[in-house]
Formats: sequence, structure tokens, C-alpha cells
Amino acid sequence: MKMLTLVQAAIFLALTFVSSQTEQWPRSFTGSKGTITIYDPEAVNFQGGVLEGRDAISFSTSETSMIFGALSFSAAFSKVGTTDSLIMKSFTITAMRLPGVDDATLFVVKQEIEAEILGWRVKTTAAHLSDGIKSGSGGIASKDLNTDSPKILVRYQTAQLVIVDGDLIWEKINDTDIKYVVNSSSPMFSDVVTEKYYLWLGKNWYSSKVITGPWSLSVSTPNYITGLIDSSDSPSQERSKPVKEIIVTDKPSELISFDGQPAWEPLSGNDLLYANNTANDVFMEIASQRYFVVFNGRWYSSTALDGQWEYRAANALPTSFSQIDSGSAKGHLLKFVAGTPQSRNAVLDAQIPTVAAVEKSKATLAVTYKGDPWFENVSGTNMKYAVNASTTVILSDNRYYACDNGIWFVSASATGPWIVSDSRPDEVDNIPSSSPVYNVKYVYVYSATPSYVYVGYTPGYHGVYVYNAAVVYGTGWHYNAWYGHHYYPMYYPPGFHVYYRPHSYHGYAYHAPYHGYTPSHSVPRHSVGRPAPVYRHSTPAFSPSSHSSSPASGHGGRSSGRHR
Repeated sequence: MKMLTLVQAAIFLALTFVSSQTEQWPRSFTGSKGTITIYDPEAVNFQGGVLEGRDAISFSTSETSMIFGALSFSAAFSKVGTTDSLIMKSFTITAMRLPGVDDATLFVVKQEIEAEILGWRVKTTAAHLSDGIKSGSGGIASKDLNTDSPKILVRYQTAQLVIVDGDLIWEKINDTDIKYVVNSSSPMFSDVVTEKYYLWLGKNWYSSKVITGPWSLSVSTPNYITGLIDSSDSPSQERSKPVKEIIVTDKPSELISFDGQPAWEPLSGNDLLYANNTANDVFMEIASQRYFVVFNGRWYSSTALDGQWEYRAANALPTSFSQIDSGSAKGHLLKFVAGTPQSRNAVLDAQIPTVAAVEKSKATLAVTYKGDPWFENVSGTNMKYAVNASTTVILSDNRYYACDNGIWFVSASATGPWIVSDSRPDEVDNIPSSSPVYNVKYVYVYSATPSYVYVGYTPGYHGVYVYNAAVVYGTGWHYNAWYGHHYYPMYYPPGFHVYYRPHSYHGYAYHAPYHGYTPSHSVPRHSVGRPAPVYRHSTPAFSPSSHSSSPASGHGGRSSGRHR
């Protein structure tokens, strides 16, 4: 597959210049290990003459295709005489990520970048650096995510959330009297013969006279109901155990499920206790006597477990969180604590794009609508988006743009025909996070030839964002799902306990989780999306947790093919 060349690689980020020099970005030089390209840096902080920031880079040799990476840096400036000018006196890379590059090569590349940039003799002013930071024009950090706390439910026994994405959508199974809920997180059926509802959860059947419960373990589920489920995909033993309470909700919710009253255990070396009898990450900070919990990379705090929970920014946590031992039972959470090495690496990963060359003659797209195409305004822009389309369709300047599987398509008509686009709508960068099509601003068109379009996307396309100097999943806004021939949900809502699993390479993907059942009788399955293009890397950055207090199988999750 053809990849981007250095000349073709126009950087996807609108970042803040740290230098007032007029040279254009990106800048390339040849080192001892290969060709290195440095893109327009992003200033993060300037204090005491020291500038801290981030930068996207790429590296290639004659044997390898271009590898994109990122780095964090610290640059010291000093005044030039009695003027307002500053000159860079030192440049140090504090962290760097080049996926797939061995440590020895990485060490050399790091040294050569430091020497190269210091050799530029960058001149600027304090006002210029400060203005760059105040402008907040960095393309990585999201500025307007929703931080409202979901409803956090606390139970002191094994419990499980079953999430219905909006109003119940029932669908009849052929000519039977059995119906199933299309938009639930677990398979849920209605049977007029027994006048009961049946729920398949983990490895067990539950039944109830009322869909909201109470639910109890079913010992006599009819064969014509059990036959709808393919149980060959066995969950873990823990997830197979019956739960004592099932909570059905259609509101953004999270569940903390303790096995009895909370059992607290100290984390050595800091002022934190953690609950060791829950699958959740629940803390008590001794100094403040406040509880803390993290969901989808977001922190919430409360004075009582059953009280009101408030969002707490990752860069405003008590210092005891940054003191968590990386080898401890809660060391995996350091990536959500701003300022830690783990968090800095995760932020760097969020800058690295997955790139590819798309052959124009072979890339095709078919868009379906539920009824006639229906468009609504994209707030803050002059664009409109299709509410009832099977993939993201945007109307801009009388042209229709569709973003599907990391590729932009264009057409003169909402229904096609579609061809690969050499560009994307001009106002894409202005889409607010409250919009259902927000994630497509992270899909880029770098350049094009008569035969190929060079494209790429960063993890924001799959819902991974940098917020308050740490990574989070999802915008925090709820978007309505679309129901046509299949059920097309949006991002995972609260309740799925999405966790972070960094990729060993530079691509992120977000795939629908285990659906847990294959209905017979031609029941339409929840959409699992179109086949992933060959350039997508399949390991997700954030994945649904298998914890017993979250949905056992994550059914009805966000389609890997529908990234709205």
C-alpha cells in the first residue's frame, strides 16, 4: 500500500507557532537513522522563561514507510540584551513516542531532534508565546466536552445495568408473538404466552412481569426463547455468575456495585484508600474525606457514596493520585491523572494518526436513509448533517460529503453516486462536541493525486479525546441513535465502564464489543458496522470492561462502521 511521502504529508493539526519566524511547517532533515519531519508545535505552558509543549513528528527510512509519532518538550528561553526578544537556549524532549521503532534508534532520533531544533536559534517574544497559549488553538486538546455527571447508582450487592438507548424499540420476530428490544445493551424479549419478559445476561436467563423489574433468575425459560440465543461464546466464569439485582435504565447512568459494604485497603505511599470488593475504581481520599471514582477516564467526587457526584478535572485531582505506585493494584489509572508519565504518553498517542493511501477507483460507498434524507443544522456552522443516514453525511456549499471508515466521499446528491473526495468541508474544524458529527473533524485529507487520496484519522474519530491534559472516552453528550434496517447506536453511553488499552502501534480503533447472541428466525442483529478498511488497526484504545457491575456483554454498542 502506498503511504504518505514527506512532501505530501500536510499536518492535520492546527497548532500554535512557538516561533515568530516565517518558515513554513513542517520542516524535515536527514538524520543518521532516517528522515525526520517536525510539524508545527503546540505551546502548552510558558512560565519562568520555560516553554512546555507538544509536537507531531514523522520518521522514515529507505526500508520503512513513514511512521507518525509525537513528543513533549521543554525549551528554555533567555532575553536578548535589554529588548523584549527571547532566544532559545536549550531544548529537551521530555517524552517521545514512535511506535514500532526500537529503543536504540529512538534514542538517536531523540538526540538528533534536540540538536536540530536548538540549531534553529529560535527567536520570539514572551508576549508571542503567552498569546499562543491563551489562544487555545492547539488541535489536540478538546475544549467543550460535557462534564455533567451521569446518574451514579450504588449497590451493596452484585448488580448489573441494562441500558436502553432511548425509548424502547420493539421488533417482532417473523410471524411469532415474540418481540425483542432492538436498542438494549442485553438481549431482552417479550412473550405473550407466558406474559413475561426474558433477559439474557452473561450466561443466565432472567424473567420479570414488568420490564423495569424486579428481575429474578429464570428456571423455566421456554425453549422457543432460549433457542433465539447462540450461547457458544462463553463469557468468563465471573461474568457467568448470577447477579442479585438488575437495573434497567434509559438514562445516562453508571453503576458502582460492592460485594457487601465497602472494604477499604490503603495504597502504599499516599493518602488514598481503595475499595477492594468492587470491580469499579473507587477511592477515599483521607485528607479531604471525599470519595472518588473514574468512568471512561473521567473523575467524579462526592462526600457520600449515595450523595451528589461532581466532575473533577484530571489536572485538578489531589496530589495523592499522582503518587499512586505504577505497580500497585490501581497503577493502571495513572494514565487518567494529568502530569504523570503514563498520562503524557496517552496524550501523545492521541496525536498520532492512522494514515493510508486510498485508491480512488476502488473505494466505494452506499448510503441508506430511513425515509427521505433529512438534514438539520450543525450548530456554529453553515453546514447541515443528515439525521437519518447510515453514515455521516454533511451538506456544505451545496455539496454532500460523507465520512465513512476514515474516508471522505463527495457527491452532488444526498443519495449519490459517491466518489472519494480530495478535500473535506471547510467548516469541519468548527463542529462543536455537542454535535453528533463531532468526531469527523478528526478525519483528514492530506493530499491527492489522480489515482490516490492520502487520508488519516486520529483517535478522536473513535471517541478518544484529550481533556484537561488526560485522555477520556466520549464527548459526554448523548446523541440519538438511528434505526433503519439495523440499529445504529452512537458512542457507548455511560454504564459500559469503558477502559483504556493503548495500542502498541499508532492506530486506534473502536470496535463493537461481544454481542453475545445470534438470534435465529432471521431476527435482524444489532449493527456491527461495515468491514474495517485494511489500514485500520484493530486493537481498541478504549474497550468495554468485562466487570460484573457493567453490562455483561455490551450488546448494542457503538458500531465500528458508524462513527458519527
